[in-house]
Amino acid sequence: MNQNLAVTLLGISLLSGCATPTLETHLHRVVIDLGQEQELINLYSWPNDPTKQESLSDTIDHYLTQTATRDGILDISVSVIKNNDGNYSATLLSNNNDILAYANKVPVFLSNGKSAYAGAEALQKVHPPIWQSDWRFFLPLGLAMANQKSVQLLHFPPDYSLPAQDYLGSKTSERWESLLEVNGVSNNDITLFESIIDIAPIAAPASDGKQLTQTYSYFSDYAQAQLNLLAVDTDNGGAQPLPLVAYGAPVRDWLKTYFNLDLSVLQVGELSLQSGPTLPVLAANHPSYFWYVADKSCESGWQVMQQDLIAARWQMDMGNNPAQSAQTVLDNAQSYWNSGNQTAQICSLTRQQASACAKQTWQQCPDQ
Repeated sequence: MNQNLAVTLLGISLLSGCATPTLETHLHRVVIDLGQEQELINLYSWPNDPTKQESLSDTIDHYLTQTATRDGILDISVSVIKNNDGNYSATLLSNNNDILAYANKVPVFLSNGKSAYAGAEALQKVHPPIWQSDWRFFLPLGLAMANQKSVQLLHFPPDYSLPAQDYLGSKTSERWESLLEVNGVSNNDITLFESIIDIAPIAAPASDGKQLTQTYSYFSDYAQAQLNLLAVDTDNGGAQPLPLVAYGAPVRDWLKTYFNLDLSVLQVGELSLQSGPTLPVLAANHPSYFWYVADKSCESGWQVMQQDLIAARWQMDMGNNPAQSAQTVLDNAQSYWNSGNQTAQICSLTRQQASACAKQTWQQCPDQ
């Protein structure tokens, strides 16, 4: 067992409060050595918002609680303290035994984060400068890592997500969530499909995408380590690797460069990790691409909406049963959304999500 990790499981009988108790639950306790203060300042990008008075412990508590909640663990209690040796530790309590996964996964996540931070430090020393003054290092904090059903490979997090302390608090994530829900994912389960790996873990303005293309090589080891953590169940060697959705042209180019995997939108492939496992991958549009296209042509926006709905359906079905044939699941998703029976719903969604198309008619949608 990792020496930096201490895990204690306590079975504590809790009385229900009834005159004659008939139920017994068990409180699980996990204690995790988080590491040194300066390392944690780096890894948690503390302070997230310099205008707020929030301690480092409170920041870590926030993200660990957020992760548990997005894993469906609603009764989580987290306490983060600085110990006498100067290191920080976190104590997690819950009746849900899913928290036991954090004993191994949180330390691995932080170790992967150190690799990413080292890449960011090296990047900041490059001349001529690549790193911009308004960029900030930002790991995918607060996301599901115990019960996740799929992994989302994206470009970089938007700059406003860091001070808001919500990695999913972006317009792109919110739009994709709506497509998962349309396809049948319950509102309670949506965050299980949103374990994100950004190929550039840098909070940056949306307009800086092209500048970030020069940063990928500094984070390639980190990204592969995160794929091993989030898409492969290291606690269960026989588990089926989870599906991966790759969003947008920069991510597709990254797959081609680092994995020799050349995919077009709505094409599936297999990504082979250096550690051995092979992941099913679907190439998709970036969630924000729809707005760019729909502003120019509602008909083209309709077509992108249809593609995105197919991709979200593949993600849902593969996430619920990763052992299926990725191509068969894609074929079924295409059959569903290519059916004329779905035309009206695609029209409605296009009008709802693109203001320029709200009162427009076009070939596929002649009536409002």
